[in-house]
Amino acid sequence: MKRRITEKYRYLLQAFWFAFTNGYARGYTSGKIYTGNSKALCVPGLNCYSCPGAIGACPIGSLQAILGSNAYRISLYVTGFIALFGVLLGRLVCGFLCPFGLVQDLLYKIPFPYKKKNLPGHKWLKYTRYVIFLVFVVLLTTLVHDVTGTGIPWFCEWICPSGTLLAGLPLITLNPEFREAIGFQFYWKLGVLLLIVFASIAYYRPFCKYICPLGAIYGVFNPISTYRLVVDKEKCVSCGACQKACGMDIKTNETPNSPDCIRCLKCVSACPTGALDSSWNIARKKFEARLAPNEEVRENRFVVQTILTALLGFLGSVSVLIVTFKYMVFDAFSFYLDDVYPLSALVALSLFSIVIGIIGFFLLIKSIDLFKNRNDANAIHRFKEGTSMMWRVWLISLLVYVVVMIFHPSLLMAGINLAYLNPFPFLGLPLLNAQVSLLEKCEENNFARIVWWIVFILLVAVTGFSVFNGAQILVAKLD
Repeated sequence: MKRRITEKYRYLLQAFWFAFTNGYARGYTSGKIYTGNSKALCVPGLNCYSCPGAIGACPIGSLQAILGSNAYRISLYVTGFIALFGVLLGRLVCGFLCPFGLVQDLLYKIPFPYKKKNLPGHKWLKYTRYVIFLVFVVLLTTLVHDVTGTGIPWFCEWICPSGTLLAGLPLITLNPEFREAIGFQFYWKLGVLLLIVFASIAYYRPFCKYICPLGAIYGVFNPISTYRLVVDKEKCVSCGACQKACGMDIKTNETPNSPDCIRCLKCVSACPTGALDSSWNIARKKFEARLAPNEEVRENRFVVQTILTALLGFLGSVSVLIVTFKYMVFDAFSFYLDDVYPLSALVALSLFSIVIGIIGFFLLIKSIDLFKNRNDANAIHRFKEGTSMMWRVWLISLLVYVVVMIFHPSLLMAGINLAYLNPFPFLGLPLLNAQVSLLEKCEENNFARIVWWIVFILLVAVTGFSVFNGAQILVAKLD
């Protein structure tokens, strides 16, 4: 019963959001798309801009419009919008806020003798959505242009079934003159739509699993998003009920935040022991306790050192956010840099800067949590886990940046400037991670206390320089 209630409310929310984002009723009678001010804003799901009732724009369509534009190269708003929803919700957007996701859910409910979750070759086919994003959304749109020099939105024009269903078919039905212009392209897209419709009756959400580029992007954020699934390992009996209930065929008890998970919460409803739950990963004791279920709450003997650590983490995160969003992000997205860097280098610089900003945001949250729970020794362990994760993400992004720099040596100077403007990600994060590790050892090791203060002094120097640069930026901005 609980499972059916959960699904019922999910479908109601999907239907409500579908109606809200396509609420321009006059469009369905006049055959004209809405052109009001809200059309400049994106909606989270794959909702076509050209749908007669759409009151917002599709993120993928907007991204292609910018990539193919003569005047612009990268839109901070579009990339920031996708990143924001990715960081906050991950693929919860796919499960609750995507119109075409609702269409596939309803199609799969149609009785059919052959019902399967996955297509043959699912293990490899699930990666095709990343290929489609890279090729049809980014590369072809950027590199292949029409006679006017404008990039062609290849995914929208040749693949997107949501656009065909929600925009193409209604507009052709409502506008007789459009029917006269029907050609190969429309029949091709209609064929793609019909193929996905029939596949959705037999297989669960094939478009989401194998094709959708927006889901591919949101999926990357699943492991680090604020909203996430959590597993109580003590309660889990590995019965497989979560995987059986999951339409995406995920072993949720093993990988609760898999990039394939659309967070429909069927697994949570199906779990017989209550081991699965969802949570907002922002200083919630219930969630944090599940990260270390075997730890008992115990008093922290090093409250002063914990407060100092939290303070340095807080100051470092604030400096990272200030410097990142003033110099790294805004300058990286400035059009005049097109004269300095080719597009691929500019994308690498921008993504690298966004990763730094995201790390600063999460470090800010973790530092506040550490201060609030300064009397709990387990808070130190939780903070260590968070900084370790951030450090790994930072190293991976730095490695990617270095690889791109091999092809674009001009990025070397940009990297040096970033390190000078804010050395905290380069030096502060590893020092902070080492400091927290030493703090855990201070209880049994006197030598660790001495080393802790040495690391603390070094971290104060790095953080102080980063904060000084951030303060200069704020003063210059106010002037």
